[in-house]
Amino acid sequence: MMIEVFKPVRDRPFLINAVGRNVRSTAQDSLLSLHTASDFQTLTAERIFTVKAADKVATLDALEKLGFSGERLHFDITKLVARFKEEMAGRRAAATR
Repeated sequence: MMIEVFKPVRDRPFLINAVGRNVRSTAQDSLLSLHTASDFQTLTAERIFTVKAADKVATLDALEKLGFSGERLHFDITKLVARFKEEMAGRRAAATR
């Protein structure tokens, strides 16, 4: 299939599977979107929602169960090490109870 990259108008953004393009794209199961100039006239940078501090842990846990985690969104060794440290600290705390 030929993609008209410079097409002036499109009904909707064209999605491109980015998995396998690089480590981060693969870790995130990424899709790239190809837009036209007219798409940018309607984009806004609004805040979608705010999570209360008291709900942060529960929200992060729920997102992780759905497959959204720091490791998946920002894959690198520092995230992996931080997660390992958190898990080890949790195991130590559970062992002392």
